[in-house]
Amino acid sequence: MRFRLADVKQLCEEFFRDFPVTEWAKRCPHARKYEEEFLKREGNIDAVVDEFIINLGDDSSGHSSSDESDEFSSDCA
Repeated sequence: MRFRLADVKQLCEEFFRDFPVTEWAKRCPHARKYEEEFLKREGNIDAVVDEFIINLGDDSSGHSSSDESDEFSSDCA
């Protein structure tokens, strides 16, 4: 099934127009709770992401290309 952007936009507009205010009232505090939790952990996430390095250059270790697709670099700084 294919979607055109104009169709998706129309469906979203209809959904948001018809979604009851009472339902938004339930979902907004729930979303805020997860946002606050994310913001508390953001520093830890940044630290892990900064250390995650994937080398895309040539590898002279002798591995074949099929082996390289399953291998992650452990050269974290």
